Amino acid sequence: MVSSSNHSDGFIVECESKISSIDAQIAGLQSLRAIERNKLGKLKYRSTPLNVLPLEMLSEIFKFSVAAANQDDLLPRAVVLSEVCHYWRQVALSLPSLWSELTIEVNVERPAEGYVQATRAWLARSSPLPLSIDLFSDLDEETPESAIVNEIFGVKSRLKSLRIVGVYSAAIASLMVVPLPALQTLRLSFDDPETLAALDATAGARIDLSVVAPHLRTVVLPEDYLKLFDNVPWSRLIDLTFFTHIDDTLDILRQSRNLEQLEIRTVQWGLEEVTSLADKEPPLTLPVLRHFSLNLKSAFDDFGEIIPFFHCLVFPELTSLKLDFEMHVTTLWDHRKFALFQGRSPHIQRLELSNATLDSADLVSMLRFSPALTSLVLTACRKCIDDTLLQALEYRESDADAEPLAARLEVISWSRIGHYFHNPFLEAMLRSRCLTVPPHSKITRFKTVYIHSGEDPIIVDAAFAAQMEACVEKFHLS
Repeated sequence: MVSSSNHSDGFIVECESKISSIDAQIAGLQSLRAIERNKLGKLKYRSTPLNVLPLEMLSEIFKFSVAAANQDDLLPRAVVLSEVCHYWRQVALSLPSLWSELTIEVNVERPAEGYVQATRAWLARSSPLPLSIDLFSDLDEETPESAIVNEIFGVKSRLKSLRIVGVYSAAIASLMVVPLPALQTLRLSFDDPETLAALDATAGARIDLSVVAPHLRTVVLPEDYLKLFDNVPWSRLIDLTFFTHIDDTLDILRQSRNLEQLEIRTVQWGLEEVTSLADKEPPLTLPVLRHFSLNLKSAFDDFGEIIPFFHCLVFPELTSLKLDFEMHVTTLWDHRKFALFQGRSPHIQRLELSNATLDSADLVSMLRFSPALTSLVLTACRKCIDDTLLQALEYRESDADAEPLAARLEVISWSRIGHYFHNPFLEAMLRSRCLTVPPHSKITRFKTVYIHSGEDPIIVDAAFAAQMEACVEKFHLS
């Protein structure tokens, strides 16, 4: 029995030894397996499509990704790309163009020191390329505004575009007086005109913008810009947005003959002041202007008058015209006189009206004197769209000898227009301009149809809607 017990104990020890040996082998094999899995992961990672692309191509993909960013992104695209992996981080940091545009929001919700450091790092990564900076500032003693502005001071020679939104503070004022030799675009929007006026009263001489930014081409000026700037280089500008009054407008435009894009924001003009000014002013020609926008704000009167203003204007190369009658300012309108301006601007391709109180006869006249028109955008123009307009736009083969209205029109985008028309007239117009256009017709088939009443829904036959969806690139009725 003792012999048998000793023999069993020997087997137990031997088995335990073998198990320990096998465990050691398994551990070694598991270690080897982990090593091989790591190698395999790296090989698979390196063989993925994005990682076998040439560096130049991956760089271009990064640039397109950053360019497609929007304000809803939680993090800047450049930061996201740099955090994916080590290789992508190397690529992102090697591309200054990814970091050449920066939005800075100065407010109490951001940790001051950390945000300043992050801004400094971003600016360093952009070197040596020109910079575009959007600065949003809430004036508050606890915000790191001065520290942020100091960081911008360090790159002032590379500033190509600067946008400042918020309160015109002392820190921002200090930035506006230093030379900005590369600056081409300056956009200013100040929330507090009283602050601007107070600073102007204590700051002494106003800023000579022609000296501070000798290469300036694009400017957006705040309402009280004359309190800030002593000299604006009007003759060098190609893109101008400004808030002005009627007595300043023509004088500024006469100095701005190289403008390609112009937006005027102004209070509504009374009949007497516009007529008297227009009568004594010779024609004003802007020979290369292509885009013109007029935003007419409400004032104290119930009407505004702009037609005499257009008597002065000659825009021979104009392709885009936008008129925004804010808050439905009731405007005295004479489509016969406006047609004279259109005759001097025969190349208008895009017409955009917002909050206009014009009626359908006025709009039909505008369309008739816009032979090159391809896009008609209407927003909250409730008197414009009725059966009269729809019948005028309908193309009839029986009228083939007549010149169709807006023959080149391809895009109609009408929003919040009300429902002051009968659906059969709308359907007939759309059918004639989309579904039944004959070969070699005088008219161009619609490519985009977007119509939103903002009131009662527009209901058409389901089969007709299906035909329209199949025929045009974009179709929406509501």
